[in-house]
Amino acid sequence: MKKTKTLLTTLLLFICLFQATNVKAQTYIKGNLPLAAVLIPNIAVETSIGGNWSFQTSATASFWESVNGGPQKFFFLITEFRYHLKAIDEGFFGGLNVGGANFKMQKYNYWDTDKYQVGYAYLGGISIGYNHKLNDKWGLEVFIGGGFIGSYYRGFLLSTGEQYDRDEAQDWGRHFDISGDWLPYEGGLMLTYKL
Repeated sequence: MKKTKTLLTTLLLFICLFQATNVKAQTYIKGNLPLAAVLIPNIAVETSIGGNWSFQTSATASFWESVNGGPQKFFFLITEFRYHLKAIDEGFFGGLNVGGANFKMQKYNYWDTDKYQVGYAYLGGISIGYNHKLNDKWGLEVFIGGGFIGSYYRGFLLSTGEQYDRDEAQDWGRHFDISGDWLPYEGGLMLTYKL
């Protein structure tokens, strides 16, 4: 799991540096204010790729060891192509995104149980949002996005640490449990800064 986190972090930094240094266009760095308030960093880099189109890479990480007694640790990396109705820094936009995640957490339908899950996921969906320019450098962006999340995970008991789903997964000839959900997976209010 640590190798995966290191690889994803390195990939994100490479993409961010590439976008910031090699693209001579409008480039913005962003931070999600509501998530920062609960100590879950969500940063993004968005750059114009011509006309009203832009490309964004975002990363979200939670390091919480315990929320209601269960772990809520995860890392999401999402790439997105966006179309802006006016300009990259003002007005409405829509986007198509794909990404991946790894997690050690209680999935939403296990919050009142003794169970948590460890695994990884892929995701794909859409987003909509609105950019408001505050001045030449600063702006605000409100957005929401969601779609399909496919998860591969193992389930464990909080009380003992034992794997609870081993027999069920092996009956199907798998090493992981599998689930698919249609959910919102990104959103918030970004403070944006033009480089």
